[in-house]
Amino acid sequence: MNVYMQSQVAEILRMPLALVKNWTIGRPITINPALPAHGSGSRNLYNNNDLYKLALVRQLYKDGLRASVIQRVLDEVGDHIHSLFLVLLRSSSHNGGQLEVVQIPTAQGLGGGKRRGLISGYVLNVAVIKDETDRHIAEFWDEKQRAFGSYQ
Repeated sequence: MNVYMQSQVAEILRMPLALVKNWTIGRPITINPALPAHGSGSRNLYNNNDLYKLALVRQLYKDGLRASVIQRVLDEVGDHIHSLFLVLLRSSSHNGGQLEVVQIPTAQGLGGGKRRGLISGYVLNVAVIKDETDRHIAEFWDEKQRAFGSYQ
């Protein structure tokens, strides 16, 4: 399992370090790292699934969703983000217009049947976010490997 420090997470995801810190401590959403810090001087460590979550949150913010909706998506997706293909947010007549988070696993893809009562919705292709994040992770390690090789 690969683990990353906050500065490495920011570098891999190409986002400000302050944003990673804020999202880890609950400003305005909370992403709990795989290995949380305990005690003074210790540091949070993140795994690939944490990077997927951060990338997902970044995309949801870019798309204009509110923090409360983003937190709800995170809470419902949990640690299963690595196995998702799509996340669908929808409101429908059968649930009084309340927002519903529908998770579509990678193995199922778009093969599911029609969904009735769709009034409005938002579809996020999580597979693309994971692929992009995996590419950034690979570039990060390639760069570190080249830098280490130059010291030998």
